[in-house]
Amino acid sequence: MGDKKQIAVADLTYIRVNQHWNYLYVLVNLSNRQIVGYHVGKHKTAELVMSALSQIKQPLSKLDLFHSDRGKEFDNRLLEDCFKTFNITHSLSKKGVLMTMR
Repeated sequence: MGDKKQIAVADLTYIRVNQHWNYLYVLVNLSNRQIVGYHVGKHKTAELVMSALSQIKQPLSKLDLFHSDRGKEFDNRLLEDCFKTFNITHSLSKKGVLMTMR
């Protein structure tokens, strides 16, 4: 993630593997649409999100804005404390509004 304003967009999807649901969390750099972090887990939790955030090559302090939907894994104290520590603005989608990347 370079020197200009850094915006990360996050989403989570479900993947069925051997009769069980797994959750794939993906973090995308909005400026170049590259995946900068991801993690797969059996539970939809904030820890899953934190694992993907830990994969970003540059320090989290370089991230200006983090956008996600309002899922419980994104809208919680663990992430808010992380964003506050690194001075990252957390943007949440409006309820019922789907986001598309163009």
